[in-house]
This record gives sequence, structure tokens and C-alpha cells, in this order.
Amino acid sequence: MGQNRFTEEEMLTLLSNPYTAKATSTTITFNLEFKQFFMKELGAGSRITDIFRKAGYDVDLLGRSRIEHWSARIQNEAASPEGLKPVKDIRAQQLEEFAARDLEKEETAKSIKELQKEIIRLEQEVEFLKKILLLKESPPQRPLK
Repeated sequence: MGQNRFTEEEMLTLLSNPYTAKATSTTITFNLEFKQFFMKELGAGSRITDIFRKAGYDVDLLGRSRIEHWSARIQNEAASPEGLKPVKDIRAQQLEEFAARDLEKEETAKSIKELQKEIIRLEQEVEFLKKILLLKESPPQRPLK
């Protein structure tokens, strides 16, 4: 999955379907209404590809892999204790979390870590330079014969 990309035109077609919650170049997300429709049709004995067709989707456009993936996903969700769930718009939640973060503290912590790494690097460099100076100051050793 993910190898068969949707074109802009195909994404618009998918988004025009009332059962589509989201469509990108690589994915499609179905809303709660589609999930409920899917399970009702599956319970009535409809074939999986026929369910997608009845819902107004071009099964060739979606592809077998996506259809199988979504079929399993919806059935697993329906069988879960929570049952079918609406699609969450996680973007709003992510924006809230981002706004709530204390960026100043994060920047300070990041700066402290960078400075600590720099101190360690400089300490290693000083030790290296000390060793070089010691080698220069000590008289050359004659090889034993």
C-alpha cells in the first residue's frame, strides 16, 4: 500500500464521495457512516468489492490492497469493545498540544544539552592538546638495540 498514488483529480473524486473523510495522494480515510454502511452490507452477505461499489467508489481506483486493508480494519474496529468510531481530526488535537507546549523551556533544555555536548568535546580537545604538548616536550627515545 502507498505505492499506488492518487492524482489530484482522483483525490477530488474521492473527496466528492460523502463517505470519504480524508484523501491524500497515498491514503483514503472513511467516515463513520461508511463504516456502518460497510458492516450492514457485510452482514447482509454482500461481497466486499460490491460494498465499495454500492458506496460509490471505483474499486479499480482504490485497488485491491486498500480495499482488503480497510475491510479488515473496519471489521476489527467493529469487533472491538468500543465498536465503530468516528474519524478523529487529530490535526486540531495536535495544534492544541503544540500551543500548550512551553517552547521557551524546550529551547532552554535543548540549548543546555547542546552546551553540555560542546563542553565534553572541548574537554576532549584540551586533553588531546595536552598529550601533543607532552610528546613534544619529552626527548626522543632511542630504540633499543
